[in-house]
Amino acid sequence: MIALTVASVIVVAGCGVAPPPPTATASAIVDASDPATSSGEVPTAAAGASKATSPGDALTPSIASIDPLSVFMPDRTVGTMLSADGAVWAFDWSGVLRIDPATDEARRFGLDAADGSDRPSVFGAIGFGSIWVGDFERDEVRRFDEATGAFTTTIATTKPEGLLVDGTSVWVADHRTGSVSRIDPVTNRVVATVEVGEDGRRGPERLAASGGKIWTGIPNALAVAGIDPTTNTAAGTIVVAPPGNPCGDIGVYGDRLFVSGCSLAEALAVVDVKAGVAVASPEFNGAVTAPVTVGDHLWLGIGRGADGDLTRMDPSSLEVGPGVPVTGGSPTVLLAASDSMWVAVEQEDSGRAWILRLPLAAFQ
Repeated sequence: MIALTVASVIVVAGCGVAPPPPTATASAIVDASDPATSSGEVPTAAAGASKATSPGDALTPSIASIDPLSVFMPDRTVGTMLSADGAVWAFDWSGVLRIDPATDEARRFGLDAADGSDRPSVFGAIGFGSIWVGDFERDEVRRFDEATGAFTTTIATTKPEGLLVDGTSVWVADHRTGSVSRIDPVTNRVVATVEVGEDGRRGPERLAASGGKIWTGIPNALAVAGIDPTTNTAAGTIVVAPPGNPCGDIGVYGDRLFVSGCSLAEALAVVDVKAGVAVASPEFNGAVTAPVTVGDHLWLGIGRGADGDLTRMDPSSLEVGPGVPVTGGSPTVLLAASDSMWVAVEQEDSGRAWILRLPLAAFQ
């Protein structure tokens, strides 16, 4: 029933009629950009509700006429959003928001440096009972206790960008050295450094696991590079098809990687890692996010500053379906988890960000 409602909204929006703001079906709202909650832990979503606008407020973005299950407000931006250990984690400018999808309760941890200074924390990972966050300017990865947010230790790296946790290690893309580091979570030491490209700017960016290998996008080579984790050696490079620029998030579907570009890039680089070839780089009418999988389709966000779309794509033919309009902001990160679609939306004018939790049935 919800899916049919979405389809009808697409037709109306295509005729130029703006959809009405959504009506909240839950009161779970956290404002992490409020000065009173910009560091440390926010006890619950309900406790933070008075500090946020309501879902029906004119400032709150809307996605067609889909009623959000809940709305959360991170600090200014969301760089990484993932599902791990029964929770949804959103890394923002100065910390991480942990959302319990069963209750919509949220806790927020500030991810400050060891000296207590507030640090950007947009690239992070969860694993081994810990929160891991990269600090590009300080050449370090910091580790925090997952349950309490307490600082644990610092591991020296070189210009860390993307982080990835697999079954045994934490992998870090060293942006300026053309390499990827492997951290042993038992010893908190870098145990291997694998060269996958050249030194210099626009080196390794985000990371993903597929086909038993670790993959990273390298924009200065216009390629994705693989690492064999059993030998800690480079496992081949695949040059993407023009106009792909592989410096953003990476979505995985089967043997294919779908790599978004830099913040304003309007193409999605698609490569087949099993065959070792570029497939295509479809273009869009706005900045494109990495896709997420819903059933046998992909969904991705298209941002144009003041508005955008959520768009369905066939992972085999790359055929793009009709879009679901996003009003009042640009979609920047998507996550499909816990029977929900989680969409981070940012407003350029206000400098604020939202995470809208939507029913996954609307996208099936």
